[in-house]
Amino acid sequence: MSIRRLIAATAASAGLAAASALAQAPAPSASAASAAAAPDFERIGRFIYAFFRAGGGDAQDLEKPGRAAGVPSALAARAHRLTVRFDAAVEMADAVPDAELRAILDEAAAVHAAIAAWRGTDRPLPAPSSSSS
Repeated sequence: MSIRRLIAATAASAGLAAASALAQAPAPSASAASAAAAPDFERIGRFIYAFFRAGGGDAQDLEKPGRAAGVPSALAARAHRLTVRFDAAVEMADAVPDAELRAILDEAAAVHAAIAAWRGTDRPLPAPSSSSS
C-alpha cells in the first residue's frame, strides 16, 4: 500500500477531510536519480501530518511535565510506547515499511480515543496549571 493510500484511508476512517485531500494531491515529479539518492521527505512528512491529525499529539503531550497527573498507568505507558515508535519511525524514515506507519497511525487514533474517553472529552489536553506560592 502506498503512503498516499495509507494516509487517505487513515484520514477517511478518522473523518479528516484535510488529511485525505493532502494524501490524494499529486506528487511533484522528480528524476529517478535524485529520488533514489534522496530520502522521501514527502512520505515521512505526510506520515507526520497524519499522526498529529489522528490525535498522536495527545500521546506526546502526556510526556510533558504536569500533563500526566491522574492518568491511569496503563494509558500513560501506551502513550509513551506510541511516542517512542513515532520518534523511531521519523528518525528511520525510508527504512520503515508502509505497514508499520499504518500501525502507528492506527495506534495514534486508538490512544487519542482512549485519552478522550478517560478525560470525558475530545478536546486537547489542558496546559498544566502553574501554582505560585
